[in-house]
Amino acid sequence: MNYLEMKNISLIRDEIKILNNINLKIDKGDFLSVIGSSGSGKST
Repeated sequence: MNYLEMKNISLIRDEIKILNNINLKIDKGDFLSVIGSSGSGKST
């Protein structure tokens, strides 16, 4: 059973394609890490 599932996520910002048809599936008990430089918005 999926805890969280996202399908076909796309993001365009200022006419620049950032994400194109991204899929993400997180099952119960999985671990997910968000990484990025300081000030990049990881906690927002």
